[in-house]
Amino acid sequence: MKTAAMLAVFATPAIAANLENPLYLPSAGEVYSKTGAGVMYKITDATDAMIAKDHDGATEFPIWRAVEELGYGITDRLSVNGQFGYTYNGDIDRQGLHLGRLGLTYRVLADADNLVWDVYADAHLGGVSKMTGTYGVNGFTYDNYTTGQYGAFVGTKFGKTWDKLTGAAYAEIGYYLPNDNTDIGIKLPAGSLAGMGYPLAVNGGAVATMDSFIDCCMESCLACRYVTANRQKITANNLRFFIIIYFSGNKDSGN
Repeated sequence: MKTAAMLAVFATPAIAANLENPLYLPSAGEVYSKTGAGVMYKITDATDAMIAKDHDGATEFPIWRAVEELGYGITDRLSVNGQFGYTYNGDIDRQGLHLGRLGLTYRVLADADNLVWDVYADAHLGGVSKMTGTYGVNGFTYDNYTTGQYGAFVGTKFGKTWDKLTGAAYAEIGYYLPNDNTDIGIKLPAGSLAGMGYPLAVNGGAVATMDSFIDCCMESCLACRYVTANRQKITANNLRFFIIIYFSGNKDSGN
Protein backbone atom coordinates (compact mmCIF):
# COMPACT_ATOMS: atom_id res chain seq x y z
CA MET A 1 0.00 0.00 0.00
CA LYS A 2 1.27 3.41 -0.94
CA THR A 3 1.12 6.18 1.61
CA ALA A 4 2.29 9.76 1.45
CA ALA A 5 2.01 12.58 3.94
CA MET A 6 2.68 16.29 3.65
CA LEU A 7 4.56 17.31 6.76
CA ALA A 8 5.27 21.00 6.27
CA VAL A 9 3.90 23.72 4.02
CA PHE A 10 4.46 27.45 3.80
CA ALA A 11 3.26 30.15 1.42
CA THR A 12 4.65 33.60 0.73
CA PRO A 13 2.41 35.88 -1.36
CA ALA A 14 4.14 38.66 -3.27
CA ILE A 15 1.35 41.12 -2.60
CA ALA A 16 -1.13 41.86 0.18
CA ALA A 17 -3.96 39.73 -1.19
CA ASN A 18 -5.76 36.67 0.12
CA LEU A 19 -4.31 34.12 -2.26
CA GLU A 20 -5.59 31.20 -0.20
CA ASN A 21 -9.22 31.98 -1.02
CA PRO A 22 -10.26 29.49 -3.75
CA LEU A 23 -12.21 32.24 -5.51
CA TYR A 24 -9.26 34.65 -5.70
CA LEU A 25 -8.77 36.36 -9.07
CA PRO A 26 -6.30 39.22 -9.64
CA SER A 27 -7.67 42.61 -10.66
CA ALA A 28 -6.55 44.36 -13.84
CA GLY A 29 -2.80 45.04 -13.72
CA GLU A 30 -2.33 43.04 -10.51
CA VAL A 31 0.49 40.48 -10.24
CA TYR A 32 0.49 37.68 -7.69
CA SER A 33 2.91 34.96 -6.65
CA LYS A 34 2.55 32.16 -4.12
CA THR A 35 5.35 29.77 -3.17
CA GLY A 36 4.89 26.55 -1.23
CA ALA A 37 7.32 23.88 -0.05
CA GLY A 38 6.91 20.61 1.75
CA VAL A 39 8.35 17.21 2.54
CA MET A 40 6.71 13.83 1.93
CA TYR A 41 7.00 10.35 3.42
CA LYS A 42 6.29 7.40 1.11
CA ILE A 43 6.03 3.61 1.34
CA THR A 44 6.28 2.03 -2.11
CA ASP A 45 3.66 -0.30 -3.59
CA ALA A 46 4.19 -4.04 -3.97
CA THR A 47 3.98 -3.90 -7.78
CA ASP A 48 5.78 -6.31 -10.11
CA ALA A 49 8.30 -3.62 -11.00
CA MET A 50 9.01 -2.75 -7.37
CA ILE A 51 9.30 -6.43 -6.38
CA ALA A 52 11.71 -7.09 -9.25
CA LYS A 53 13.89 -4.25 -7.99
CA ASP A 54 13.57 -5.44 -4.38
CA HIS A 55 12.09 -2.04 -3.53
CA ASP A 56 8.52 -3.01 -2.58
CA GLY A 57 7.43 -1.73 0.82
CA ALA A 58 10.50 0.49 0.99
CA THR A 59 10.48 3.81 2.81
CA GLU A 60 11.38 6.94 0.88
CA PHE A 61 12.00 9.97 3.06
CA PRO A 62 12.45 12.86 2.76
CA ILE A 63 10.90 13.68 -0.62
CA TRP A 64 11.17 17.43 -1.07
CA ARG A 65 8.60 19.35 -3.10
CA ALA A 66 8.25 22.99 -4.10
CA VAL A 67 5.38 24.67 -5.96
CA GLU A 68 5.12 28.14 -7.45
CA GLU A 69 1.82 29.70 -8.51
CA LEU A 70 1.74 33.06 -10.24
CA GLY A 71 -0.50 35.15 -12.42
CA TYR A 72 -1.46 38.52 -13.86
CA GLY A 73 -4.81 40.24 -14.19
CA ILE A 74 -5.35 41.25 -17.82
CA THR A 75 -8.73 42.72 -16.91
CA ASP A 76 -10.87 42.46 -13.78
CA ARG A 77 -12.42 39.32 -15.26
CA LEU A 78 -9.57 37.76 -17.28
CA SER A 79 -6.22 36.58 -15.94
CA VAL A 80 -3.23 34.54 -17.11
CA ASN A 81 -1.87 32.06 -14.58
CA GLY A 82 0.77 29.39 -14.18
CA GLN A 83 1.64 26.54 -11.83
CA PHE A 84 5.07 24.91 -11.63
CA GLY A 85 6.31 22.22 -9.26
CA TYR A 86 9.64 20.51 -8.59
CA THR A 87 10.32 17.26 -6.70
CA TYR A 88 13.57 15.83 -5.35
CA ASN A 89 13.77 12.25 -4.06
CA GLY A 90 17.31 11.40 -3.00
CA ASP A 91 16.46 7.80 -2.04
CA ILE A 92 15.90 6.83 -5.69
CA ASP A 93 17.96 9.63 -7.26
CA ARG A 94 14.91 11.07 -9.02
CA GLN A 95 14.27 14.77 -9.47
CA GLY A 96 12.65 17.27 -11.81
CA LEU A 97 9.49 19.18 -12.60
CA HIS A 98 6.33 17.31 -11.63
CA LEU A 99 3.90 20.11 -12.47
CA GLY A 100 3.69 22.57 -15.35
CA ARG A 101 0.50 24.39 -16.31
CA LEU A 102 -0.08 27.70 -18.05
CA GLY A 103 -3.47 29.11 -18.96
CA LEU A 104 -6.28 31.63 -18.76
CA THR A 105 -9.15 32.13 -16.30
CA TYR A 106 -12.31 34.09 -17.13
CA ARG A 107 -14.87 35.23 -14.55
CA VAL A 108 -18.28 34.73 -16.11
CA LEU A 109 -20.25 35.82 -13.06
CA ALA A 110 -19.48 38.03 -10.06
CA ASP A 111 -22.63 39.47 -8.48
CA ALA A 112 -23.48 41.57 -5.46
CA ASP A 113 -24.27 38.44 -3.39
CA ASN A 114 -20.64 37.28 -3.76
CA LEU A 115 -21.58 34.49 -6.14
CA VAL A 116 -18.72 33.64 -8.49
CA TRP A 117 -18.50 31.49 -11.62
CA ASP A 118 -15.18 31.02 -13.45
CA VAL A 119 -14.13 29.02 -16.49
CA TYR A 120 -10.52 28.23 -17.31
CA ALA A 121 -8.26 26.47 -19.80
CA ASP A 122 -4.67 25.40 -19.15
CA ALA A 123 -1.93 23.86 -21.24
CA HIS A 124 -0.12 20.88 -19.72
CA LEU A 125 3.62 21.39 -20.28
CA GLY A 126 4.91 17.88 -19.64
CA GLY A 127 6.30 17.69 -23.16
CA VAL A 128 8.87 20.45 -22.56
CA SER A 129 11.34 17.72 -21.60
CA LYS A 130 11.20 14.00 -22.32
CA MET A 131 11.24 11.15 -19.83
CA THR A 132 14.64 9.79 -18.88
CA GLY A 133 15.66 6.79 -16.84
CA THR A 134 18.41 4.39 -15.90
CA TYR A 135 18.49 0.66 -16.65
CA GLY A 136 20.64 -1.05 -14.05
CA VAL A 137 21.05 -4.35 -12.27
CA ASN A 138 17.63 -4.07 -10.61
CA GLY A 139 15.75 -2.95 -13.71
CA PHE A 140 14.45 0.37 -14.95
CA THR A 141 14.18 3.50 -12.79
CA TYR A 142 12.92 6.94 -13.84
CA ASP A 143 15.35 9.82 -13.40
CA ASN A 144 12.77 12.61 -13.62
CA TYR A 145 9.05 13.27 -13.10
CA THR A 146 7.92 14.51 -16.51
CA THR A 147 5.39 12.57 -18.58
CA GLY A 148 7.00 13.69 -21.83
CA GLN A 149 3.54 14.74 -22.99
CA TYR A 150 1.72 17.91 -23.84
CA GLY A 151 -1.95 18.18 -23.03
CA ALA A 152 -4.78 20.47 -22.00
CA PHE A 153 -7.19 21.01 -19.11
CA VAL A 154 -10.54 22.78 -19.22
CA GLY A 155 -12.62 23.38 -16.15
CA THR A 156 -15.13 25.47 -14.29
CA LYS A 157 -15.38 26.77 -10.73
CA PHE A 158 -18.41 27.98 -8.84
CA GLY A 159 -18.59 29.38 -5.34
CA LYS A 160 -19.92 31.88 -2.83
CA THR A 161 -18.52 33.86 0.09
CA TRP A 162 -20.46 34.44 3.30
CA ASP A 163 -18.63 36.96 5.45
CA LYS A 164 -15.65 34.85 6.65
CA LEU A 165 -16.64 31.56 4.97
CA THR A 166 -16.13 30.61 1.31
CA GLY A 167 -17.35 27.48 -0.45
CA ALA A 168 -16.23 26.50 -3.94
CA ALA A 169 -16.75 23.53 -6.26
CA TYR A 170 -14.50 22.61 -9.20
CA ALA A 171 -14.98 20.33 -12.19
CA GLU A 172 -12.08 19.70 -14.55
CA ILE A 173 -11.26 17.41 -17.46
CA GLY A 174 -7.81 16.85 -18.86
CA TYR A 175 -6.41 15.25 -22.00
CA TYR A 176 -2.82 14.18 -22.66
CA LEU A 177 -1.59 13.74 -26.21
CA PRO A 178 -1.11 9.97 -26.51
CA ASN A 179 2.01 9.87 -28.70
CA ASP A 180 4.29 12.36 -27.00
CA ASN A 181 5.84 10.05 -24.43
CA THR A 182 7.04 7.25 -26.71
CA ASP A 183 10.66 8.38 -26.58
CA ILE A 184 12.61 7.75 -23.38
CA GLY A 185 16.29 8.46 -22.89
CA ILE A 186 17.81 5.56 -20.93
CA LYS A 187 21.24 5.58 -19.32
CA LEU A 188 23.08 2.26 -19.12
CA PRO A 189 26.65 0.99 -19.19
CA ALA A 190 28.19 0.74 -22.65
CA GLY A 191 27.59 -2.69 -24.20
CA SER A 192 25.30 -3.84 -21.39
CA LEU A 193 22.53 -4.73 -23.85
CA ALA A 194 24.79 -6.47 -26.34
CA GLY A 195 23.35 -9.85 -27.22
CA MET A 196 20.31 -9.38 -24.99
CA GLY A 197 17.95 -8.72 -27.87
CA TYR A 198 16.40 -5.53 -26.49
CA PRO A 199 15.19 -3.29 -29.37
CA LEU A 200 16.94 -0.17 -28.08
CA ALA A 201 18.91 2.25 -30.23
CA VAL A 202 22.15 3.03 -28.40
CA ASN A 203 23.65 6.49 -28.87
CA GLY A 204 27.36 6.83 -28.16
CA GLY A 205 27.43 3.62 -26.15
CA ALA A 206 26.12 5.34 -23.02
CA VAL A 207 22.52 6.35 -23.74
CA ALA A 208 19.79 4.18 -25.21
CA THR A 209 16.49 5.41 -26.64
CA MET A 210 13.21 3.55 -26.73
CA ASP A 211 11.98 4.61 -30.15
CA SER A 212 8.49 3.33 -29.44
CA PHE A 213 6.67 1.22 -26.90
CA ILE A 214 5.40 -1.08 -29.66
CA ASP A 215 8.92 -1.93 -30.82
CA CYS A 216 10.16 -2.26 -27.28
CA CYS A 217 7.51 -4.47 -25.72
CA MET A 218 8.97 -7.91 -25.09
CA GLU A 219 7.91 -10.23 -22.29
CA SER A 220 11.50 -10.44 -21.05
CA CYS A 221 12.04 -6.68 -20.91
CA LEU A 222 11.19 -5.37 -17.44
CA ALA A 223 11.87 -1.80 -18.53
CA CYS A 224 9.35 -2.06 -21.35
CA ARG A 225 6.64 -3.55 -19.17
CA TYR A 226 7.24 -0.97 -16.45
CA VAL A 227 7.11 2.15 -18.62
CA THR A 228 4.26 0.79 -20.73
CA ALA A 229 2.13 0.29 -17.61
CA ASN A 230 2.81 3.85 -16.54
CA ARG A 231 2.04 5.19 -19.98
CA GLN A 232 -1.35 3.51 -19.99
CA LYS A 233 -2.19 5.33 -16.78
CA ILE A 234 -1.17 8.81 -17.88
CA THR A 235 -2.55 8.89 -21.43
CA ALA A 236 -6.16 8.32 -20.39
CA ASN A 237 -8.49 11.27 -20.16
CA ASN A 238 -9.14 12.25 -16.58
CA LEU A 239 -12.09 13.95 -14.94
CA ARG A 240 -11.78 15.54 -11.53
CA PHE A 241 -14.37 17.06 -9.24
CA PHE A 242 -13.64 18.54 -5.84
CA ILE A 243 -15.12 20.87 -3.22
CA ILE A 244 -13.19 23.36 -1.09
CA ILE A 245 -14.41 25.02 2.11
CA TYR A 246 -12.31 28.00 3.21
CA PHE A 247 -12.54 30.00 6.41
CA SER A 248 -10.88 33.39 6.88
CA GLY A 249 -10.30 35.20 10.15
CA ASN A 250 -11.37 38.41 8.45
CA LYS A 251 -14.24 39.36 6.21
CA ASP A 252 -13.21 38.20 2.77
CA SER A 253 -14.50 38.78 -0.75
CA GLY A 254 -11.99 36.51 -2.49
CA ASN A 255 -10.41 39.33 -4.46
